[in-house]
Amino acid sequence: MIGSGTNRIFGLDLLRAFAVLFVVYGHGYNMLSEVIPKYPYLILFFDGVTMFFVLSGFLIGRILLRTVAKDDFSGQTLTQFWIRRWFRTLPNYFLVLTVLVVVFYVNDWPLPEGLIKYFFFAQSIAAPHPDFFPEAWSLAVEEWFYLVIPIPLYLSTKLRNIDKRRLMLLWIAATVLLVTAFRIYRAYRFNYSTVRELDLEVTQQVLPRFDSLMFGVLGAYVSLYHPHRWHGLARVALVAGICLLLFDKVFFAVTRSLFYAKYFTLTLSAVGTLLLLPTLSSWQRTTGWFVSAVTFVSLTSYSMYLLNFTPVSGIILPAAMSSLSRICLSCSQNEWLQYTAYWIITVSASYLLYRYFERPMTALREKWPAHGHGVVTAFAAPRVRAKSAETVAP
Repeated sequence: MIGSGTNRIFGLDLLRAFAVLFVVYGHGYNMLSEVIPKYPYLILFFDGVTMFFVLSGFLIGRILLRTVAKDDFSGQTLTQFWIRRWFRTLPNYFLVLTVLVVVFYVNDWPLPEGLIKYFFFAQSIAAPHPDFFPEAWSLAVEEWFYLVIPIPLYLSTKLRNIDKRRLMLLWIAATVLLVTAFRIYRAYRFNYSTVRELDLEVTQQVLPRFDSLMFGVLGAYVSLYHPHRWHGLARVALVAGICLLLFDKVFFAVTRSLFYAKYFTLTLSAVGTLLLLPTLSSWQRTTGWFVSAVTFVSLTSYSMYLLNFTPVSGIILPAAMSSLSRICLSCSQNEWLQYTAYWIITVSASYLLYRYFERPMTALREKWPAHGHGVVTAFAAPRVRAKSAETVAP
């Protein structure tokens, strides 16, 4: 159904598929809130957004670190990095955002006062995200991360006699520590009284989440410069990562501790996901229906993330149920039927968006001229001198 290629890494596709399914599953509870208690349903829910952040940081981090290590790393190369990233993410986002604005305007539904901020990912930099298109908060985190974070690294590499490897590690460590400290300060200083308030004031704002992406970049650094340790500790790290994610899930589900949510859960869920990567990044693509299903979900994951909540559960599904009520009122009020329709519409619409818009738009970036040694990708074999101190093959 989808041309996915044969060079995909199945383990990373698996993590991406689970991440988006957790997001869709979590949003689906709204349809079953009257028939299933919240916590039994959410016991199967993990923080899919943090998984996305870490995985994105790992993949894009490998590209960025390998780009920085090149002898001809220039402003043009950095610009090319941004443009390729934007071709991957911006067209889908702007299309969905524009359609939502039109639908809200036509139906005379309230639009946020700062609507223009959505087009610059500025709606949640230092303020709670508006109710309109609320899932866009995570896209703002990613876009600002990849715009801002490479700049000081690029400027630093222009210093003479700089050790690029140490510079990269210092850049990663400083970002993780400073952002974590800032988030802890915010939580302590303002003493948020509910998890919802914590989400609006910390979890879903831009700067306090940079550390999750940087944990992924840390994984990229270790996999590039210490590949033997990366692969040698894979099994131990996998077990530790699973245990950490399960502990984070079960502990919060049992205690519902606001203190734990303030100071621990975001860091532990990011570290737990990071520990899965040494094993998952070595699982190559094979064949079979399960692999095909995982690949399908992974490929359509970005479209699925954009569509499942506001467009599908907020607009398309209510309209479909309203039309169904004219034929069968009891059917339109059946929670399980709504829930099933929610999944079917989400998957179908995501495939259509991916197949006819996202993939063609992403392909346009290949027409952008490459500079220096060409386009750097996350897992392609790099062209480096033997025993180079600056780049290491993954």
